[in-house]
Amino acid sequence: MTTTPRHTPHAFIGIPQAAESAISASANTDVGRFLAERVFETPWRLRPAWFNGQLGFACYRRDPADGAFRLGAVNVLSLRDGLVTQLSSFIDPELLPRLGLPADPP
Repeated sequence: MTTTPRHTPHAFIGIPQAAESAISASANTDVGRFLAERVFETPWRLRPAWFNGQLGFACYRRDPADGAFRLGAVNVLSLRDGLVTQLSSFIDPELLPRLGLPADPP
């Protein structure tokens, strides 16, 4: 069974490291389209995690060169009334090791 993530009509994807990029612009325009075209087309393995008391995910992306999954992002959800209001993605390769997450998925 496939489920569609539920978000408020004004959900926002924030990618601090890409604030001026086309990624941020397309994400702010249409969250659903951004997820379908940019996120769901990439092979990922997600592991739930908590960051500053908020639900999030350690995101491991498949490296096309060798097929191994490696930590590529951390996504933190902001929730209100059981709906996602914001998805904050952190993709800075210098930040990720500081979070204490394994480089490869467990």
